[in-house]
Amino acid sequence: MVIASGTCDCSLHHLRLQADAGVIALKTIAAFTFLGYGVVGGKHLYPKLDYWLSQITFVKGASIQPRDEIHLVIMIASLVLYSFLGSLIGSHLLGAFVAGMCFVNVPRSHQVWVAQFKRIIRWLIRIFFSATVGFAVPLSEMFTLDAFLRGLVIGIGPGLLCKIVSGVAARTGFQSPMHKTMASEASIMTRGGIVQPIQYLVGMAMVARGEFAFLVAYSASKMTMPDGSSMLSPPVYAAVTWALVGA
Repeated sequence: MVIASGTCDCSLHHLRLQADAGVIALKTIAAFTFLGYGVVGGKHLYPKLDYWLSQITFVKGASIQPRDEIHLVIMIASLVLYSFLGSLIGSHLLGAFVAGMCFVNVPRSHQVWVAQFKRIIRWLIRIFFSATVGFAVPLSEMFTLDAFLRGLVIGIGPGLLCKIVSGVAARTGFQSPMHKTMASEASIMTRGGIVQPIQYLVGMAMVARGEFAFLVAYSASKMTMPDGSSMLSPPVYAAVTWALVGA
């Protein structure tokens, strides 16, 4: 009976792992499909909005034009809808990203959005990250020598050097002999023109980590593995936080 029970438990655990792997694979495919839709929508579907919006009559003296009001409503509706769909796949942030992709080629989208939500978004971002990532940082774990040194290693290695090296792929042909001479004399770091300044520029641009990196680390610290252990333990979370702050 004991052997049978143990075999049954192992079989159930194996099935649970298979189910988890299947769900992960399915959500990964769904996420990339959703992103693909964002690319198609931003390139072919949503740009057509500009024609229909241009047909709306201009109202002289209005603080906000009717076309801008409709434009704003469409953006908000897309944001809510795609965020909901993204939450079904894995994260509402995925949906928000796709919604932003759809409007990149619609003229005046950024201008209309910023004009109406600039102050609100500024404070909402502060409140959101303070109430989630900010309050979740394990200060007692962070202010230890071990966490600081581990974070330093992570920050210098994957956080800095690997990102700078990734800029190697940005090498382009020199526009003229003069540009090649200027690049070779720009700094000792160009190694006489072997490494282009643009490669350092792209590599360094990859270094800076935004708020989203902190949110990913926070989400991982709240997730559990099939055996019940934390995906990101407090000491590891503290080290990763130091690495992100350093970057």
